[in-house]
Amino acid sequence: MGRWLEVARRAYCGGVSPGARGVLAMALTVCAATLSSAAGCGESGPLLYQVSGPVRFDGKPLPQVGVSFFADTSKGNNSGHIAAASADAEGRFTLSTVGESGAPPGWYKVVVSPYKPGPVEVPKPPYNVKYLTVETTDLSIEVKKGAAENAYDLTLDK
Repeated sequence: MGRWLEVARRAYCGGVSPGARGVLAMALTVCAATLSSAAGCGESGPLLYQVSGPVRFDGKPLPQVGVSFFADTSKGNNSGHIAAASADAEGRFTLSTVGESGAPPGWYKVVVSPYKPGPVEVPKPPYNVKYLTVETTDLSIEVKKGAAENAYDLTLDK
């Protein structure tokens, strides 16, 4: 499973146009969650904490974006999990991991990808393209028990 995710991540991060990356990111996230579910994570699955909040850009909610939390190995998170969500019309997201609501504890790199439902070209994001890949994002979040109310609010730069 870990090897497949690494191959998929490399394919996603290299040689794909920014517009296609959003669609590919959501597809990879869904595939990874499905495969993780099918492979199983033990009888009860991983310990998950609820993670939700708004995505904002230029002081306003940012709807129609995919939000993916990739385990940050540089900060000790070796879980290999990817938690993901789609922001609703008000720009709010609630993460899921392996088909369950929440995310395992640890540090994550956050990727935000624009998307449009259906077979349409994904628009170029109005926010900085650094948020489109794990290698370039500087958005880092720690998921932990007892996190502050606004701990998972995401604010994107131009």
